[in-house]
Amino acid sequence: MSEQALKIAEAWQKAVNDKDIKKLLALSHGEIEMAGPKGSAFGHGILVEWIGKAGLSLQTRARYVKDDIVVLEQDGVWTDGDGNVTGEANVSTVMKVEDGKVKYVSRYDNDLDKALTHAGLSRKDQI
Repeated sequence: MSEQALKIAEAWQKAVNDKDIKKLLALSHGEIEMAGPKGSAFGHGILVEWIGKAGLSLQTRARYVKDDIVVLEQDGVWTDGDGNVTGEANVSTVMKVEDGKVKYVSRYDNDLDKALTHAGLSRKDQI
């Protein structure tokens, strides 16, 4: 499953970067969980809202995979509506793939080890 999970996670991330809502929803479970420091939100509606305001672009530097869990270590850049950079961070995105769709997403800024621990992975799972 790990090769398929990685393929789906990377396609999901590309849809985020491209702001391709149709593709993003097709790759996302109907009850996708978006987890963050303020808690979790669920479903396609929150995903559409997030993609509309996030202004986030991610470039993957490293991949960690085990079974249906993927952690992507990335360079994140946030921009405003005019394309001006408003923030940058090293981002680790944890994803769980279920039935061919992303079911869970959580982001960790500047803390790969915490993301890997949360996902039940280690640096040995890098591919």
